[in-house]
Amino acid sequence: MAEDQNNYDYDSIIKSLKFKSLNEKWAEIIKLPQIGPISAFSRESHGYIYDLLLLNQTLVNLQLSMNEYWTQVTSTFIQAVNAVAVKAKSTSIKDNKDLQNILIDAFEDAFNKLFTSGDFAKGYNKVSNDQLEFSRIISKIMDKNFSILNLPTRAELDLILKDLQEVKNEVRIINRIINGTNKHKVISSNSTAN
Repeated sequence: MAEDQNNYDYDSIIKSLKFKSLNEKWAEIIKLPQIGPISAFSRESHGYIYDLLLLNQTLVNLQLSMNEYWTQVTSTFIQAVNAVAVKAKSTSIKDNKDLQNILIDAFEDAFNKLFTSGDFAKGYNKVSNDQLEFSRIISKIMDKNFSILNLPTRAELDLILKDLQEVKNEVRIINRIINGTNKHKVISSNSTAN
């Protein structure tokens, strides 16, 4: 028993030393002079790890939210089908139109109750928030990559597009002024010619 305990300690010490050795080697590699974006990416590795952990947690939350959402929708669908079965047994169905009306009424009642419930609103809100958080984290990672590669970020591109739109509007106004004065000249020259 004592021998197993000593082996365990020895194994944990070796694993600890291997991890320290690996970490030290990685630190030495990062310190080496490098050319290109690889050095920038390797220096930002802690930030990427943190962002990936956040992304993973958001995906887990999104999956849980989606499961709750689809559980509500599925249970409502089952309630509607059961309501159709009960109404079909208690009502005499003469043609397809009667069955169609029963189906529409049952599903409309069941899903209206679902959509107006507070639980559905909370669940849908969680799904939407998790999807937006996922998009925000992806955008953050992409912006970090763009800045490392000396490319414009999304915010910079939005600013450029806004400026471009303003220039287009000004050109349009200038064209209207020029064409408006030309039309004036054409109209006045036509009226004097008559």
